[in-house]
Amino acid sequence: MQNFIESIIFAFKNLSNKTTIKYSMSSGIVIGILWGIIGIFLWPHLVDFSSFLIAILPFSIIRSNGALMLSTFIWIQIILITFAFIFIFSNELFLEKLKKRYIKYSITISIFLSILWGVVWFNNGDLIYKQFLKLLNYLPFEMVEKGLAYLISFYIIYTFIIITNIFISSVFSYNFLEEIQDKYFPFDEAHTNLEYKTIKKTTLDTIIFLSLSIILFPLLFIPLLNLIILLFLWNWLMKDTIIFDVMTFIYGKIDKDIISQNKYQFVGITFIGSLFNFIPIFNLFAPYFTQLAIYYYLKNKEG
Repeated sequence: MQNFIESIIFAFKNLSNKTTIKYSMSSGIVIGILWGIIGIFLWPHLVDFSSFLIAILPFSIIRSNGALMLSTFIWIQIILITFAFIFIFSNELFLEKLKKRYIKYSITISIFLSILWGVVWFNNGDLIYKQFLKLLNYLPFEMVEKGLAYLISFYIIYTFIIITNIFISSVFSYNFLEEIQDKYFPFDEAHTNLEYKTIKKTTLDTIIFLSLSIILFPLLFIPLLNLIILLFLWNWLMKDTIIFDVMTFIYGKIDKDIISQNKYQFVGITFIGSLFNFIPIFNLFAPYFTQLAIYYYLKNKEG
């Protein structure tokens, strides 16, 4: 348990590391340009596809799921708005002192706000959900259908953004981990000649993830179950991909005994990493946080 906690702390501390910022921001720029261009061309088709799916579902399911999606969307917006207000009012007072720890400060504040508003939403979830249900009852069906189609289209693009981010982080995992190792474990051996295996593995995991997403897509219209499915899929993809990347970097192979003996710790690490995906922008740090935590966890096991 101590090793698990130390690994999480190590990962959080190194989110503001120059190496982590360099790779996560570089990924973000590539992903932003790529999916910005793709989104422009595919958006009308995605909305039409989402509208087709909604048209074959009972209105009660559409209304219920729409209320939950709106509630989640508002939760994310409140976090971002609160975050922006804190930075506006703290700019003159604290920013000069926090220049060197700007990213760490930003991430800490965002995590705090996520937990704070998460508690508010958890304690008042039924009330918020019922208010949105009432709102959707008053609105014309066509408006509800169109609005939900836009939210589903956004979810589809956002899912591909997460997949692309994990894929890019996996492709450059050896470079990223090598820079981390040079700083913390400079005398340890690293196996940096197996990149092609990680790319092959990541590609396979991505195909499996997309296949599962398509199969389970109808279940995403069931409130609460859709959140569980999202976390399960994100958790599985990051765990399977990143454990392979880190273990081949450290050991030059996959040790199934280590995975079996520490499966709950690995699930815990990737679960925390998966939570980053709920907040836009900070989702860029999700795979790098997970890599850092698993890397340090395995290094401690070695030591």
